[in-house]
Amino acid sequence: MRTVKWRAEATIPGLIHIPYTQVAGRLDELGCSKTDAGWDCVNAVKVVGFCNGPVCPQSPIAMKAMHREGFPADRIY
Repeated sequence: MRTVKWRAEATIPGLIHIPYTQVAGRLDELGCSKTDAGWDCVNAVKVVGFCNGPVCPQSPIAMKAMHREGFPADRIY
């Protein structure tokens, strides 16, 4: 959920990178399907969000947006 610049500086190898400002529109990369009614996230994968430490608001902002769009809260860590 880090910005592109911050991801280039450090990340966990092998992760899917979706900046926090884009995650709500890219749920298809996390197992959801776009429907006329919104997102169908029955097959959503488990997601671990991380950003730049305990005072960074990026992951919480992204997680709230994901949940608002239909991503199951029990699959967000």
